[in-house]
This record gives sequence, structure tokens and C-alpha cells, in this order.
Amino acid sequence: MLAWDALTYATASLCAFFVFLLFNIPPFARGGQLWLIGLLLTAFGWAVIPEMYVLSVLFSTPTSGLIWLGALNIFSGIIGMLIVESLCLPMIHQQLLALYIRKVLIFLSPAYALTDAIFSVHTNFEYTRLCAAPEVQSFCLLLPQLPCCLQTCDPYCAYYTDNVLAFTTAGIGKHLVAMAVQGLVFGFFVLVADTVVARRLWITLKSC
Repeated sequence: MLAWDALTYATASLCAFFVFLLFNIPPFARGGQLWLIGLLLTAFGWAVIPEMYVLSVLFSTPTSGLIWLGALNIFSGIIGMLIVESLCLPMIHQQLLALYIRKVLIFLSPAYALTDAIFSVHTNFEYTRLCAAPEVQSFCLLLPQLPCCLQTCDPYCAYYTDNVLAFTTAGIGKHLVAMAVQGLVFGFFVLVADTVVARRLWITLKSC
């Protein structure tokens, strides 16, 4: 079962990888960082496959599990990112709250960690291209509250970094670590659930 699921995920990941390659998306293909997609998809597979195994025990039928777990991944990934990014808008003025929520979601949800990591690579590419220009940095002396002036920006900061694997706000280092830890934790639960002691405990609890 695990080998089949891993093979299915690897096939889907290769298809996603070739989509990024064929469409020549600037932050990845042109920026020479296409390998990041492979790294992120590998880390996501390591985390999400055992997570699905653990959560599947909550459902009585495979169909209901597929529907609810799919909805969970969509909500925590895409909807979670939309909520965080909406809070970051200057007119809402809740970027600090958004960053706290973002940190929590990264370490709780592999789906959000992957979604936010890909989005972070894209925004970091765009912000670096815009903000790292010398003429833009010279404006920081006149208008220190500009988003590109990371030391004095207010109320919105355009975070960027030269090292995309950094553990800063703009980097994806914490995303990779989070998914690695999630894979270990969920994998441990899967191993425990497959032991004889765990099965006997589960039968006892169901009979109570």
C-alpha cells in the first residue's frame, strides 16, 4: 500500500514538475531554481502520505475519508494562504498577526507549508527584483516607510532575501524543516498504529 501510494504521488509530482518546466515560470525556470520545486514536492510527499494514513482512521469509509481529507488540504493550503495574505494587505494593517498565523499553519499543515513555500519563492523573486535595485534603496532615505525598506517599513514590508533556503520570513527553510518533522511525527504514529498493542487498545476502546 505504501509503495503504491508513493508511486502514485511520485507520478503526480513529476507531472507538476514538468508543468513548471514547460511553462518557464520566471521565479523557477528563469531564476535557475527549478530544483526547489522538486525539493518541496519531495518534502511534501514525505509529510503528507503518513498524515493521510493517520487521519484516515477517523473515517468509516474510504469515500468519506477522501472527501473530507481533500477538503482539509484545500482549506488549510489554499484558503489558509488567502487568509494570511489578506491580513497582510496594507489597508487591513494586520501583517504581524498574519505572520504569527503563518508560522502556526506551517508547522501544523503540510498542505499549507507547500502552498506557502511556492508562493514565498515567487514573491521573493519579484520583491528582490524590485527592491534590491540601487535606485529603489536610495528612496529609503527619503521615505523610510516604503515596503522595500526592511529596517523601517510600515505598515507593510516586502520581505525578500538572497538565500531562498534561509529561515527568515522570505525564505523557505522553515517550511522544509516543518515538513521533515511532520513526516517523522506522522510516520511514528503510523508505525505505532500498526503494532499489535495499538490494535488491541483500539479494539478495547471500541468495545467500551
